[in-house]
Amino acid sequence: MFIVSLCLNAILLLALAAGYGNLRFQRVLWETEGPHWASYAGTMQCIADHDGGVTRFYRMVTVSATDGKGESKFTGERENGVEVWSWPWHSTLGEPSRASTQAFVDAYNRRMKNFVADATTRPAD
Repeated sequence: MFIVSLCLNAILLLALAAGYGNLRFQRVLWETEGPHWASYAGTMQCIADHDGGVTRFYRMVTVSATDGKGESKFTGERENGVEVWSWPWHSTLGEPSRASTQAFVDAYNRRMKNFVADATTRPAD
């Protein structure tokens, strides 16, 4: 009976180690892939906004847990005549989320600057 119990404990320990390894792998995957997908999303959102007649830049703004939901809104500032809007990031979500949010904002702004500088970058449909 002792040997059966020892074998079951060993199997459970291996399953726990495998689960932890998978969790670490998923976290590394999120940390490396998240900003790339966010950059793509920012670029695509900018194209959709531009095609809809919206011209704005975003600035990432940190929202604490006590500030509520946080929403994107006009900051009252302009950059080269273009409105600057806030893009919320919740500080409780951690570094991978911050990096992804910053990648989204950077990609959106980079694409919008191209549109503002040269309206012929992408013809409207």
